[in-house]
Amino acid sequence: VCTFVYLGTSWLSITKDAKRRKYDPTLALKYTDIFFKDIKDEKHKATDVLIRFHSGSIKWEDFPERCEIEPVLDVLDDLGFLLQGHQVSDWVLYQYFSFWVQLYYEASEGYIELKRSEDNTLWEHLPDLYSDMMTIQSHKNGKPREQLILGKDLLQLLKDENSMRS
Repeated sequence: VCTFVYLGTSWLSITKDAKRRKYDPTLALKYTDIFFKDIKDEKHKATDVLIRFHSGSIKWEDFPERCEIEPVLDVLDDLGFLLQGHQVSDWVLYQYFSFWVQLYYEASEGYIELKRSEDNTLWEHLPDLYSDMMTIQSHKNGKPREQLILGKDLLQLLKDENSMRS
């Protein structure tokens, strides 16, 4: 009988802790400070660069300013690392970062692939983070992921993002 009581109490404690971690925003809030305050200037510069890239017809290999987007990709990759290490949940990251993960990943995807072909450890957690955000987005919208790709709206969304400078 004591064993069953102990196992039941342990199970409740584990379940309660798992629920708390699933919705614990502590790390996400720290990263909102990093993303929206600490690297605000770098984020604006990256957005400018992405607008110029997507407004032209140049390849990533030939685009000299491409490295300006790296600070944004680094922070998003950190979020993917924390997600993979179960330090923050996908639902919490979705709540705080899904739009920006999708926007910057899709706008930078060619550059990410180029750099990862040279060094596959660069932004190694970012593709999985993007995939997880899109899975949740698909679930919440009841649409296949292919219908959620920004596509022709990407450039306008980048411009809108840049117009929100404060």
